[in-house]
Amino acid sequence: MLSLVAASALAGAGCAATQGSKVVALAASPGGPAQPGRPLASAGATARESSSGGARAAASGGAAPSAPGRPGRPDRPDRMSRATTEECALLHIEAQLRVARRQRERARAALELGRDRCPDDRSFASELGDFHAVAGDVERAADHYITAVTGPDPPEAAFQHLARIYERLRPATRDRIRSLGGTLEAPLFVPSIGYEYAWIAAFACAGGQGRVAEQVLVQSQSQSSQLDRLHCLCPDGSDRALYFDFSADPHEREMKTQLRELLDAEKASRDAPRPPRRKR
Repeated sequence: MLSLVAASALAGAGCAATQGSKVVALAASPGGPAQPGRPLASAGATARESSSGGARAAASGGAAPSAPGRPGRPDRPDRMSRATTEECALLHIEAQLRVARRQRERARAALELGRDRCPDDRSFASELGDFHAVAGDVERAADHYITAVTGPDPPEAAFQHLARIYERLRPATRDRIRSLGGTLEAPLFVPSIGYEYAWIAAFACAGGQGRVAEQVLVQSQSQSSQLDRLHCLCPDGSDRALYFDFSADPHEREMKTQLRELLDAEKASRDAPRPPRRKR
């Protein structure tokens, strides 16, 4: 059995729960939400080479390179078209590059484009939350963090940084956060099972300090997946149930992969041609 700690950083309160073998702390570093890191050197070099190439073409009397169909400037992809994995990675690099150059509006535009074109990558929503939190707009930051934790594969940072700004939010926004995950059809998504207990300790009750009384595995008909239903008790005597999708948990994914391989092996064994019986 193992201790799980969840706390809001600004409230300074903690609540421990025992489950699994991992400690999860819902608290960010004192410096606030982490900003995207420094850009890759290769990305910066590519940008510099492109800029200098255009300058050389202009100086020699030629036109700067442009994509076909739009003379004078390269084509931008359709904002609503789904990006490839490589394009999403490049949008992350572009946002990091803009942040490193203190080009805040361009960084925000790159993150918003990534959010729109890479809907399966919740890290764009989380990083947009960081962008607004650093600027002091915690309400808009909370909107993006909520987007990150209510869809598949949420980043851990979204939980950490939401806890940090939680006490600075309006009461209505805190109520909205407490209401998340209240139905089977709209569960909360967690990066690992430990975050289920961390969420209840930090957010499920007014003032925090929620604790888990019961955990039950239930089947979601709409999402065709199993969910955890946690019965939560609050210090004021109230109780409620919250639903969590834990499909992103790495241990769960490993177990599902092993089970699928075992079932495939059994099927292949059943379908394999059998040698004819020898006549006596």
